[in-house]
Amino acid sequence: MHSSIGRLLPVLAILVVILSSGTPSIAGTAAAASGKAITTTPTAANSPWEITAAAGLNMARGNSDNLQLNINVLATYITLTDEIYLDAGYIYGENTGAVTSNAFRASANYNHLISDRVYFGLFSDFLHDELSNVDYRVDVGPNFGYYLIKNDTTKLAFEVGAGYLWEQVGVKNDYFAIRFAERFEHQLNARVKFVQSIVYQPRAEDFSDYVLTAEAGLTFAISNHWAVKAAVRDVYDSTPSAGTKSNDLAVLASISYSLGGFAEAAPAGRRTLKADKKKDAGPAMGWSNTAFLGFGLNRGNTQTLILTGDFASTYHSTTDEIFINLGGAYGEVDNTKNLENFRTSVQYNRLLTERTYVGAGLGFLYDQVAGVDYQVSPAALAGVYLVKTDKANLSVDAGPAYVWKKLGGVKSDYFAIQFGEKFSLKLAENLSFGQTLTYTADANDFSNSTVNAAAFMDMDFSSNLTFRVGVTDIYNNNPAIGSKQNDFILSSGIAIKF
Repeated sequence: MHSSIGRLLPVLAILVVILSSGTPSIAGTAAAASGKAITTTPTAANSPWEITAAAGLNMARGNSDNLQLNINVLATYITLTDEIYLDAGYIYGENTGAVTSNAFRASANYNHLISDRVYFGLFSDFLHDELSNVDYRVDVGPNFGYYLIKNDTTKLAFEVGAGYLWEQVGVKNDYFAIRFAERFEHQLNARVKFVQSIVYQPRAEDFSDYVLTAEAGLTFAISNHWAVKAAVRDVYDSTPSAGTKSNDLAVLASISYSLGGFAEAAPAGRRTLKADKKKDAGPAMGWSNTAFLGFGLNRGNTQTLILTGDFASTYHSTTDEIFINLGGAYGEVDNTKNLENFRTSVQYNRLLTERTYVGAGLGFLYDQVAGVDYQVSPAALAGVYLVKTDKANLSVDAGPAYVWKKLGGVKSDYFAIQFGEKFSLKLAENLSFGQTLTYTADANDFSNSTVNAAAFMDMDFSSNLTFRVGVTDIYNNNPAIGSKQNDFILSSGIAIKF
């Protein structure tokens, strides 16, 4: 892990410098190969420069050791006569200390418009991909382009160019190459933009020797500066190095920050990327549901998958409360399963007063990698709300429980004590935090205990859609033989509220 951190430090340092300086350095994003699909407001009044940075992270630690990280930075300079696009992106992944992804790409484009739709300029691209055995691939040359569509909501451009390419893919090589490119972007509504690009680069004397890069993605604005990005990228090399595959597919999700901020509504009704304001309606009565999905995928020379999901349903009335939570995670590397768990809890509370209650709960846990075939724990509970307001709730409860479990193939059952805690806080208009913890211990031996903890941060970009960053942690003080005590998962993705 220390070696991987060493690889990341230079990339993170570049990102910090860009964000702190407010002036463009190397900038870009792996979510849009052309670098021309994301538009933000200028970083200063009347400045033609626009800068956006993004990062996404999925991680599992414990009996499963997975890491997937992507960092993207983009800078654009646009005037009536000139366009500059600088972009860079880094993807890194590992499993149990072995590198599964390590790729850095950067590009720079300069276009000079000779009319509203016609332009010519220069392009340059760089790629390093350890898993594809690409030590480097650099190409540079002139290009000519035309905007077939160019208006406030939609842009479609085609480019053709010729350049020279140097690469070391197993062996060193250099040759003349032709470059064909297509770029498309469309503002679907005030906060959602779709972007897509294709770049086809064949060798000039042999069109069967080529590299094809295709990307597509959506950008969802959450607030004045923050946005969520989800993208699919596919790179196909018709002549890969020996022992590597031609195709590499990656699914990326990240949250981005615009240094200058996204466009806000003008008095004339100009489109805005800023999320709609909602009035605080106080605690909701009746049922409310949230479904969350986090997803990471690499296919080709890298074969990794991590999938996390959660479903929460709550019911509130003046006398009763019901909490239902289901969640799980699945992961694999090179088609070998290395993560599989499922957990659920159900709790019913009968309110005795506005802040005190009695209730009953039932928990279930399955963790294949940790050797937990099942753990079932019904409990009787008494609790109190220490804080109960429109914006914050903090409750604690405790009571006797009984546990049946099969751990490492060995069955056992015992009386237990259970302690629970729930906390929620609305930090801002479109930002909220939630956290839960359940501690269950053998009444005769407190060293035989488990802790299930979870926390999440929700960033709303509509009344129904949310970008969530969440963590779950399962700690077993007395794990199965050969298993670790702790399983930690960090994931990010989209949550739907209904």
